[in-house]
Amino acid sequence: MKQLKKFSKISLEPGQTQNVNFTLTADDWSVYYPQVGHGLKKVAEDCDYVVAIKPETDCDVYNETAVANPLCATFSLNTGEYPFGTFEEPW
Repeated sequence: MKQLKKFSKISLEPGQTQNVNFTLTADDWSVYYPQVGHGLKKVAEDCDYVVAIKPETDCDVYNETAVANPLCATFSLNTGEYPFGTFEEPW
């Protein structure tokens, strides 16, 4: 599943470069987990995630060659905090 979390629109001339920085938090990777009788809880699973620079970038997470794609990066989310960190019923 691909989701847009942060973006910045910039204009570059040919050959020009510019750094763009974003801070991503556990909240950026969380989803609403519905539980009957308990409402919607926002949770983020502690695991490895993949970030792609462009929406059409193919980051094949099931193939080791994805690491070689310079437009893909992986990171691990390890919060250990409630309500983040588990898809199990924390309530």
